[in-house]
Amino acid sequence: MGIVSRALSAEKRNISLSDLDKIIEYGYYGPPNTATGLNVNEFTALKSIGVCTCVLIISQTLATLPIKMFERQDAGRREARELSLYYLLHDQPNPEMSAYKYKETKQGHLCTWGNAYSEIEWDMSNGTIKALWPLRPDRMQVTRENGKLWYVYTLPNGTKAGLPAYRIFHVKGFGFNGLTGYSPIGLAREAIALDMAAERYGGKFFSNDARPGGVIKHPKVLSPEARATLRESWRKMHQGLDNAHRIAILDEGMEWQQIGLPNKDIEFIENRKFQKAEIATLYRVPLHMVNMQEKSTSWGSGIAQMTQGFIDFTMLPWMENWEQEIKIKLLLPKDRVKYYAEFVTDYYLRGDPKDRAEYQSKMFNIGKYSINEMREKDNENPIGPEGDRHFVPMNMVPVDLVIKTVEEGGEEAARKLNRLVRAMDPKVSLEERQKLEPRKKSTVRISIANSYKQMFTEAALRVIRGERRNVMKEARKLFKRNAPEFKEWLENYYREKHPQFLQQQMRPVFTSLASAIYAAAAEEIDISTDITPEAEKFLADYTDTFTSRYIRTSQGGLKNTVDRAVEEGIDPVEALEEKFDRYEETRPNKIAMRETVQINGAISTFVFFSAGHRTVWRAGGKDPCDYCLSMDGKTISRGGYFVKKGEGVSAEGQEAPLIPSGNVGHPPLHLGCECTVEPG
Repeated sequence: MGIVSRALSAEKRNISLSDLDKIIEYGYYGPPNTATGLNVNEFTALKSIGVCTCVLIISQTLATLPIKMFERQDAGRREARELSLYYLLHDQPNPEMSAYKYKETKQGHLCTWGNAYSEIEWDMSNGTIKALWPLRPDRMQVTRENGKLWYVYTLPNGTKAGLPAYRIFHVKGFGFNGLTGYSPIGLAREAIALDMAAERYGGKFFSNDARPGGVIKHPKVLSPEARATLRESWRKMHQGLDNAHRIAILDEGMEWQQIGLPNKDIEFIENRKFQKAEIATLYRVPLHMVNMQEKSTSWGSGIAQMTQGFIDFTMLPWMENWEQEIKIKLLLPKDRVKYYAEFVTDYYLRGDPKDRAEYQSKMFNIGKYSINEMREKDNENPIGPEGDRHFVPMNMVPVDLVIKTVEEGGEEAARKLNRLVRAMDPKVSLEERQKLEPRKKSTVRISIANSYKQMFTEAALRVIRGERRNVMKEARKLFKRNAPEFKEWLENYYREKHPQFLQQQMRPVFTSLASAIYAAAAEEIDISTDITPEAEKFLADYTDTFTSRYIRTSQGGLKNTVDRAVEEGIDPVEALEEKFDRYEETRPNKIAMRETVQINGAISTFVFFSAGHRTVWRAGGKDPCDYCLSMDGKTISRGGYFVKKGEGVSAEGQEAPLIPSGNVGHPPLHLGCECTVEPG
């Protein structure tokens, strides 16, 4: 433990924004230092809801962003997890604080005092840092002696401890001398005082106000004694919040006259809003984040853009400040060229789910991202080595590859290459290209769909586990009192709550795969890969249909399980547990198998029909069944079906036809079917 840290062992070190006892210790006391007569300092300013909100937003936002150490390499970079500093910044800077609390505390100091100090506990045996201990900025003084920087800290007992610059990790806010930052509270002291004064005025206004919104008119002239009696009676009856809006009983011909809100009170309300906006401006916090939407814009894309602006113009400067101070103060000179710190902002920079899905789809299609890289950005596990493959458009060939192929392979290689290039040439007709292509383009869509199976499996498993947690909690509670009540709860749950949770988990996966399939199918027929509004609506309707189908299956299956358990005299709770065991074991894989094929077929069919093409059924998979083989080559136009509801699909080698449950406009024909469609 450091020198100052040991001296502070009797005092709580991790002073944070939640230490209300420290804030209340200062309260509104102390000599007035503003024109309002209030004492405004870094502690009392937090009593202003505007200041407190802005400080919390900035401090807690930064605290949620992980800090990682990276090593520069000839090509790219890697996480330097072997560094002790990586653990200190990412996980736990000292034995008493988490990384979140440490960052929240220091950023809170920056937002109030303009400076954040920590004592660096060095391990002198190997030159590494053992811990970072935050210090109170109000007790720190920065001086220069003989050209060297010193930090003098006042201990609780009043003595002073001087530490050289290499023992202090100092993050500075805005300032002119480059050594210390200015206190934002000090810079805006009068504006904050106005807000605090308005709060105090409002409190006294509502505690003392004895006006229920009007005046009393008496038909006669009252004596001074009668006026005093009436006034005192009215005060006792209506003064204070507890008595507000009590019924007033008038006699002796008195009348009630309603009056509006006085102009001074209207101005008071407007002033409260103005001061709140002023404080938000000081901290560069968007007004909608401090609950002032009427001065902002409507909820929707405008709010999303302003939130992105909050990251870009409010948080990024603070993060850059931290990162550079980490480099200067926490890395040895020999390591500064090789290593650097960086906040991981992927979570906040994801943006709208729809925009993110479109972006990932485009990056996937040009080969920038693999499936595993996209999953890593979403904090999900890789699907295996196959997820590391990168896909690129087939209509682009590197020049060096052309030259190398011709030189090494001679005329035969040149002919093959020419055939491949012609197959990708958009000027060549679709029919000719399909003859020239070494493999069908539909296999690209199939590969994309297959790469998403693990994602669908994991998303479906999260849905089922969340569903199980909620249902079983209620089942254990209700079956002890009233079994029929559980069925009513189950119906309400699947109608009102579970659909939203289901879509939150599944929609991003649906959207991502659908976007990739849409782009691949559009490339097959040489149309724009940008998703149209009609396609977005089609996907939304498709997701809603999946949700409804899932809800019907779950609700019906659980209801039947309960009914059967009651009839057979077994414990319904145990029966439900067994049902969910089976769901977790088999259902995610079935959903993944069905939906990857279903989305490929549905989206591709939509793209082909929208461009005026017919759609051809193609049997797929390593070993397609007899029914799927019998469908191979069948063609339909827009509005048609490969198999209508009630019709059967006959196949050689099969005695009975396969009868689907509804109209079949695209694959799959049955569970396990891996067929696809092509443009006709």
